[in-house]
Amino acid sequence: MRTAWCVVGLLSSCLAIAAVLVGCEGGGDSGEGTPVDIAGTWKGTYTIAGYGSYNCVVRLTQDGKNVSGTVQVEQSIPVTGVVEGNRVSLTIGKGAVYEANVEGTVDGNTMNLTGSDRDGHSESYQLTRS
Repeated sequence: MRTAWCVVGLLSSCLAIAAVLVGCEGGGDSGEGTPVDIAGTWKGTYTIAGYGSYNCVVRLTQDGKNVSGTVQVEQSIPVTGVVEGNRVSLTIGKGAVYEANVEGTVDGNTMNLTGSDRDGHSESYQLTRS
C-alpha cells in the first residue's frame, strides 16, 4: 500500500511540473507572438569569416511579420524576411550572386544576427537602430 501512495505522489508531482511548463509556454523571450517593430535604419558591423568586418547600413520596412529592405556594405543588396516576436529571420540577396540566410533576435534598439552565405562562410551582423 505504501508503494502505491509513493507512485501516486510521484505522478502528482510530475503532473504539477507539466502544468507549470505548459503555463510558461509561449511567454517570455520565446520569440513567438506579436512581431516587434524592426522598421527603420540600422547601422553596425557585418563580419564574414575569413574576410573581416565591414561597416553596414540596413534599411527595413515591415508589414506585420513580413520584412523587406536593403543591406548596404559595398553595394546595396535586397533583403526579405520575417519577424516572430523578437526573433528575426532574413534572406539577403535572394537569387543574386551573393545570398545568405541569417537569424537572431532584437532587444530594443539592438539586433544581432548570425548565419551563413551559400558558400558556407559564417557571418554575423551587430546592429543598432539609428
